[in-house]
Amino acid sequence: MTEHATLEADRKSMLEVQLHPLVVLNISDHWTRTSVMAEKSQRVIGALLGVQTGRTVEIHTSFELATDQEKGQGVVTLDVKYLEDKKNHYMQVFPTYDLVGWYTTGQSLTDADTSLHKTIMRYNESPLLMVMDTTPPATATSLPVYLYETVVQVKNDTPKYSFCSVAYTIESEESERISIDNVAHGTGSTSIATPIKMYRDALLMLQKRVRVVVAYLKGVKEGKHGLNHSVLREINALCHLLPTQSVPSFQAAYEAEYSDVLLISYLSTLTRATNNLSELVEKHSNAYEKRGSGRRPWY
Repeated sequence: MTEHATLEADRKSMLEVQLHPLVVLNISDHWTRTSVMAEKSQRVIGALLGVQTGRTVEIHTSFELATDQEKGQGVVTLDVKYLEDKKNHYMQVFPTYDLVGWYTTGQSLTDADTSLHKTIMRYNESPLLMVMDTTPPATATSLPVYLYETVVQVKNDTPKYSFCSVAYTIESEESERISIDNVAHGTGSTSIATPIKMYRDALLMLQKRVRVVVAYLKGVKEGKHGLNHSVLREINALCHLLPTQSVPSFQAAYEAEYSDVLLISYLSTLTRATNNLSELVEKHSNAYEKRGSGRRPWY
């Protein structure tokens, strides 16, 4: 490899790449977890697994890679033993899969990508490089994922390596579509968050009205407001509607009822989650019964 990551923008690749959604989800999850733990955006690296038939490459899944970065130098090295162990484990479950490339995050290729790409070339002569832009512009309409193919050119009897962009299509099976649909619906507000927000807004409104009543009573006491017996009677009636919370028996009954309500809420949440999981498993089983037991699983 050369010392710098070179991109040949005017060169088109003849590869036909089919990308499965699971890969995009894995990379997004990897970057999110790493950035949250580090409390800042972190560049992540992983391997791509799939099947290559001629000039057609189908990327099925991916896994994270362990790296070691030298402080102050920006040099990133792969844990080769971890890569080989992880690769062999996948091969035992999916014997048709092979290491077809690797992925990273960022907005463009960097100088560090060359040394990492050279390491991956030990397992694949022409690996693919996938770059996911984790900070796409708000006006972006396409998936912020870019694929690159290795280009080898011999100059003065010396091989030089560069990258060229590769077009790809999203390929998903029925089981993947079911899973992604569940993930998409699970990212919104949950059934618990909505009523909690309603209760919170109601309590804030009640607090605001109580403060208005208290301010009025203080103003009457200090002579700032006129004495209105009708308003005072209404306030007195509202106060008598409130329970006397200083009684120990009331406090014990209140805590018991509050605990019962929480328990019922937790049980209903668990029941809904169990039902959703049961439906997902049933859809997954039906999908593979239709396609035959001989097909490989998507995960």
